[in-house]
Amino acid sequence: MIPFQIHRRIPFVRRPFIQRDQLIRERNELTAQLRQVTRERDAARTGSLSPKELYEGALKVGWWFHSVDLGDGYYTPGLKSKEQMAGEAEKWEFPANLTGKTVLDIGCADGAYSVLALKRGAKSVLAIDEQITGALAFLLEARAFSFEFRNISLFSDEFMMLPKFDFVIFAGVLYHTQDPMLALNRVYRVTGGSALIETHVNGSLGNDRPCIVFYEGNELNNDWTNWVGPNPACVEAMLRTAGFVFRRTTLVYATPDNGRASYIAEPKKQS
Repeated sequence: MIPFQIHRRIPFVRRPFIQRDQLIRERNELTAQLRQVTRERDAARTGSLSPKELYEGALKVGWWFHSVDLGDGYYTPGLKSKEQMAGEAEKWEFPANLTGKTVLDIGCADGAYSVLALKRGAKSVLAIDEQITGALAFLLEARAFSFEFRNISLFSDEFMMLPKFDFVIFAGVLYHTQDPMLALNRVYRVTGGSALIETHVNGSLGNDRPCIVFYEGNELNNDWTNWVGPNPACVEAMLRTAGFVFRRTTLVYATPDNGRASYIAEPKKQS
């Protein structure tokens, strides 16, 4: 009787099992979506302060360059607005999905793009800079995010000991170096996958051939830390010389001698 009963019940339970499997799949999809929303909201926060508490603390810091997403709609009061930074990331083609990737942020400033990499799924982020801003110090002390920070220079021996990373951020740094070719050689050294390279460009000498302007003083934006103004042809020649293949993602000029260009670059495959 038992085998007969089982045999007769099969047609009646087959459809409910199919519905159950579908419900399980939908539940798993919703769970994955919830985890993604939670990741974006929290941005890998590791400290005990809420986004509101972080925001209130950020207001006391003083000057911020980046508008850092603290979660729950709170941003630090950066010189660069959240809209400007979101627009830059989109135009630069900052990867939408960095799940499982290792990321290096060279010249991280206040750390906003390190945070963005975490929000987009990066497995680990190492942020480096030769100086630490008061804003970044606040985020580190509050343990606001899970990226690692090291106070090292692009031109240090310690930098050359770093491993290769899946994605390298090198934004707003090249023109602050006195030796941009050496800088790109070093960026190439740590790029295992791709690199986002963004820089000031000077088009006042045209773009027919590679040219670079040297700023002895504060000629560029009244900033003594700006040293060089390559034209796009020069940036691209240096990228090729360093060993990159690339595509330009943006080129905009405020004036002929003051523009910005960005590239997604990858190490050239050895033949």
